Amino acid sequence: SEAAGRVCYDSFASPRPGGNSAYLEHIKESGHGSTLEHANYTLFIGDISRPCAQQLTRHRAGFAYSMRSQRYVDETNGAVVVPPEYLAPDARDEYLSFMSVTANQWATYRALVELTTARILGEHGECNLSLSREQRTEIRKRARQAARGVLPANTATALFATANARAWRHFVETRGTLPADLEIRGLAVRVLLALRT
Repeated sequence: SEAAGRVCYDSFASPRPGGNSAYLEHIKESGHGSTLEHANYTLFIGDISRPCAQQLTRHRAGFAYSMRSQRYVDETNGAVVVPPEYLAPDARDEYLSFMSVTANQWATYRALVELTTARILGEHGECNLSLSREQRTEIRKRARQAARGVLPANTATALFATANARAWRHFVETRGTLPADLEIRGLAVRVLLALRT
């Protein structure tokens, strides 16, 4: 980022007192954010809810994502992310209600995957044992993709996110604020701490 700024101003021959950190502070103060787009950071983000991931992936400019697939990944033993609001000391009833509903959704998902898999296998009749690995994978995908609609919205997911420094700064500035959703605000704070490190 410093080199990019120095190209813009042809200032390689006149270093700024204070070195790189002082130069980058000046860049941020002056609002010359384009030079920050040359530094990229890749983070693994795990154990966030799918709604949180959906909010994160709304940040497009400067970002690239690779997220866990509910079609390819077996979610029968998946996890749910409890909304931070239900973890408050006085939210016991909401927490218990939330956990009860999600337990029913997981049970329905598991039952649908099992039923759909059995039905599709039944279509193949006696030749079930001779199915190729690819055919068995395709059957699993069909069953999971049909059943995933009943999974809890707060199903835990994981993703890789790569973004340039300017995009990460924008994410932290917009999602790390008090009006932001509690879960994504917590994520923004963790991102800030990781990037500072």
